[in-house]
Amino acid sequence: NKQMCGIAGVIDFNKNNRIHTLRKMNFSLKHRGPDDSGEWFSKTAYIAHRRLKIIDLSDRSKQPMTLNNRYVLTYNGEIYNYKELKKHLLNKYVFKSKGDTEVLLKLLHCYKEKALQKIEGMFAFALWDEKRKELFAARDPFGIKPFYFYKNKNVFYFASEIKAFKAAGIKIK
Repeated sequence: NKQMCGIAGVIDFNKNNRIHTLRKMNFSLKHRGPDDSGEWFSKTAYIAHRRLKIIDLSDRSKQPMTLNNRYVLTYNGEIYNYKELKKHLLNKYVFKSKGDTEVLLKLLHCYKEKALQKIEGMFAFALWDEKRKELFAARDPFGIKPFYFYKNKNVFYFASEIKAFKAAGIKIK
């Protein structure tokens, strides 16, 4: 398998504890991101990331990345025009990293769905708004970076690979 980052998450509006499910999903994606692993969770959202360090080798680009203790981003891909986008955001935000993840997070915070019109690259991401209990997820128009999802009653699962659902005990037909 070609190495790349991996994302996974569970949104459970029944507020069942899904940390073990998330960890199984994240572990199943270990081959996608051997350099680092991260997770973030609340009573509703469980979000994970496997990282392959490419652009910013420091831990300042560690994911899931948060903003204002409210927004949580897990992302796989590369934003080709992130340096240009960052220049436009410098009057509104202070940046701690040299990578494209922080630029994407702040771009999404600033422009919401309209940010997609500004991005040049290949990507799959999930942005959780802890205050509003909303998930915004997208992938590049060509689907270069995969984003799979599965919904069962009040539980929404997402991942970079279908095998993460199998690791979570979901029977895929």
